[in-house]
Amino acid sequence: MKQISFVLSVLIALLAFSAIAPTAQAGEFSYWDASAEQGEVIMKSTYSEETIDANGWFNQRFEVKVWGARANTKLEVAINGHVIGVLITDETGFGKFEKEKFNVPPNNQGRPDGPRIDTGDIVSLARGHRSIEAEFMPR
Repeated sequence: MKQISFVLSVLIALLAFSAIAPTAQAGEFSYWDASAEQGEVIMKSTYSEETIDANGWFNQRFEVKVWGARANTKLEVAINGHVIGVLITDETGFGKFEKEKFNVPPNNQGRPDGPRIDTGDIVSLARGHRSIEAEFMPR
């Protein structure tokens, strides 16, 4: 009986410690990149997750840039076909779209809870029926 009590006490202590033990290191970054070229148009996109504390909370950053596109044009920015915003090119055909989220809690897999980029996700820029797209891969 004493051995069972001892084993249970040790298991309870281990479970309690693992529940409060840090799961991540602040300042760790993970990156996913996507890029494509279509004629003279170049698109590059980066998504990052930064661990901001030992409990695994995140800052997320998404960016897409385009060079050589039609000047002064609105382009829809989409992830896997879902429009998330609009990028407007300047007079040189350059454009940039950014989206950030801060203090995002982790899910049970240790990734940000809610919308995020995963390997194989597709970013696209579109105007009417014309588009350029690329697949995200881990850096």
